[in-house]
Amino acid sequence: MCHCNSKCSQYDNCCSDYEALCNGLSCQGRCGETYNSQNKCHCNIKCGDYNNCCSDYTSLCGSSGGGDGGSDITDAEIKSMSEALYALDSNKPSASELIIDSQARVPDSQTSSQNDLSPRPLFQFLDEASLFSKPSYAAFMALLDNYERNTGITEDFTPQQLAEQDTFLREAMSNTELGRELYAFLFTKGRYSSEEEFLHDLKMMCHSFDGPWTSYPDVLGMQFMWGGYFKQVGSSIIGCSPEFDLAVYSLCYITRPGKQCKLSLGGKPLVIQTYTWDKSSYGNGKKYIGSAFPATP
Repeated sequence: MCHCNSKCSQYDNCCSDYEALCNGLSCQGRCGETYNSQNKCHCNIKCGDYNNCCSDYTSLCGSSGGGDGGSDITDAEIKSMSEALYALDSNKPSASELIIDSQARVPDSQTSSQNDLSPRPLFQFLDEASLFSKPSYAAFMALLDNYERNTGITEDFTPQQLAEQDTFLREAMSNTELGRELYAFLFTKGRYSSEEEFLHDLKMMCHSFDGPWTSYPDVLGMQFMWGGYFKQVGSSIIGCSPEFDLAVYSLCYITRPGKQCKLSLGGKPLVIQTYTWDKSSYGNGKKYIGSAFPATP
């Protein structure tokens, strides 16, 4: 006779499947469960992305996890969702709050030149008092000094910095109609089973999102210097809120990881390109966004 109680290990009479079934290391009866950060291993569709599936996940749940991220979500549905997010972006700057001075247009033949053909500031006017007092903007600004600019350097977050990440996700996603709309869409498509799982996924994306965001919405291609390094060609969405940027880039990475993602904003087409960083030397093989940016309209 074998036993399945807390004392069986002491008396060496545990059943053979005790460790797996009673200590949460098996997917028996757990396939498709809601994400719980306290679990030792997981049995949901995202566990393959984070290399934390239980050892019997594939045999019991019939999937290796991960995958292409959104093969059941059509291009038409993505375009419809992007239009919905565009319409719900109530926190975007007004024409009086943000004025840009685009200056010189650089032809393709001169993109390798490091001559500054636009010496004036890009942002002619930005109403910082109005915009930066909004909860999602203020929460985003608090993140800007939390990360290492160079890749390959381990980031050791303080309790305050971790709290700032949670605050931003709450203000940008949980507390905005735009964020709730994105979660509802991904929930109905089976990508997430709980808001906790959704926010945990977005938290893993935050470092890649941290970058130029102050963007009518419109798309601007540009050259710039950052930290002493020259960017020959870059692009950014101009004139949207932080939550809109996070939402559209996340929508594209979740549904079209490593591919071109076709959106529609106010009836105008936009393509977002994402790339996945899955090197074993960074993040123990977990999948992160390598980059996400506007490609061609």
